[in-house]
Amino acid sequence: MLAGLLGFIPGVGAMYNGQFVKALAHVLIFAVFVSLSDKSFVFGLLVAAWVFYQVFDAAQTAKARRDGLPLPNPFGLNDLGARLGMAPTPAAAPYGRRLPPPPLRGRP
Repeated sequence: MLAGLLGFIPGVGAMYNGQFVKALAHVLIFAVFVSLSDKSFVFGLLVAAWVFYQVFDAAQTAKARRDGLPLPNPFGLNDLGARLGMAPTPAAAPYGRRLPPPPLRGRP
């Protein structure tokens, strides 16, 4: 839920998920759309669509990390981040297998 809310701020939802290359790409794309929005109404619509994409992407990535599933990677930005040494900490088990749930704190 928090990742989705942070997704309304360009790049912050991706940063919350540890995806810094994706966050930079989100900010740059948002800036391009905003700068072109005075040229055409279409770019204004793209700004709104991009913000909602960021919210959706941040929420889906956080959910995948929580459940131990592979992270969504629609544009290959996770791979680019890994090559640059800025990949998010792995939360998924190899080949999409689920990790056991974390132990409950305060209980034996």
